[in-house]
Amino acid sequence: MAVMAPISFVTFGMFIVDEIEWQTANPPPSKHNLIGGAGTYAILGARLASSPCQLLSQSISWIVDVGSDFPPEVKRAIDSWNTNCIFRTDTSRLTTRAWNGYGENELRAFKYLTPKVRLEVSSLNESQLMSKSFHMVCSPERCLDITTKLQDARRARKQDQNPVVVWEPIPDLCSPEELARLQSAAMHCSVVSPNHDELKMFFSPKVVQTASQADLVAKLLAWDVSPANNSHPSSLPIAIVREGANGSTAYFHSASDRGPPPSLHLPAYHNPDMASSVIDPTGGGNTYLGALAIALTDALHGQASYDKICKHLDLLVPKKGPSEPDNPITWPLQDKHLGQNIMIAMIYALVAASLAIEQNGTPVLQQEKASATTIEYWNGKQFIDRLERYLNRERETIKDQLRRRQFKPL
Repeated sequence: MAVMAPISFVTFGMFIVDEIEWQTANPPPSKHNLIGGAGTYAILGARLASSPCQLLSQSISWIVDVGSDFPPEVKRAIDSWNTNCIFRTDTSRLTTRAWNGYGENELRAFKYLTPKVRLEVSSLNESQLMSKSFHMVCSPERCLDITTKLQDARRARKQDQNPVVVWEPIPDLCSPEELARLQSAAMHCSVVSPNHDELKMFFSPKVVQTASQADLVAKLLAWDVSPANNSHPSSLPIAIVREGANGSTAYFHSASDRGPPPSLHLPAYHNPDMASSVIDPTGGGNTYLGALAIALTDALHGQASYDKICKHLDLLVPKKGPSEPDNPITWPLQDKHLGQNIMIAMIYALVAASLAIEQNGTPVLQQEKASATTIEYWNGKQFIDRLERYLNRERETIKDQLRRRQFKPL
């Protein structure tokens, strides 16, 4: 009998079947029945980070709502990922579909073609409720509702350890009117991650023109007015601003109210010389956050990719001491290792995102058996090879970040 892995990652994002149409001169043919949706790309990120471990891939769980028109080729592609996917079938409705219009100068348009079905905490089974990490892309109101109900459901099952919760605010509600609600919801999350444009949308043009990105983050999460009882950094969320071709920057709360919050920046996988490899950035941010979330748990510890990162950066592989709790969910986020664990998770996230944006839709997975192991190729590329190339190229940049921020070794 196969061993069932504990669930490491669950998304509340939806699965969508995408249609792409170019509204340009001499457009290429439209594309149909592409795998899409923020939740799907988050699953892709977690799945890439776990590659090629079959047991780990089964710890990645999601719900796909299947309508009467669900394309069989999409089902085959999802099955090939070997995740813990629950197909929820309702033949009385159509599968959630969306249209994506691509125009000149990176103009993007989006609309739903069929009704959507949201996932709720009540949708999850017992194993999913106990997941080590969760991802959501939603409004502040929905984020607060999900995290509150999730906490209640876990406590009712005698699980009082907090999971990693990664939240990306929905772009339509990134506005000054939503700022107070975002700050309230953020207190229930581990990571809050707008992209660089969404961050600015929470503030007036005057504030954006006069404030640095670090200052905006401090205002976004009210770090600049944090009360004394919230001065302990681990009680406040981390902000990670996704910056597209420029990579991403993590910001940490500081007990000191002097100066901007401490930060950690890592460059994107695709440098300017590799820009032609980027075909479609759709889903890149969601993929980033799925990989980030699972990497912030202990799920990837002991895998070849994790050991490779530690070796390249002269870090010790983490080991729990005898006095540390046996629960694996929260200990990687303890203060003394916080910056280093975020850095490692960001490396996974940046490499995973790079594989999501080199084609329309998701990359195709192919597997080869080699002796007692399985080799995975995503559009002909191995995740661990790409990880090593990134580490070889950026090793000194990353180590300099470690040195300047005096992160303690694991």
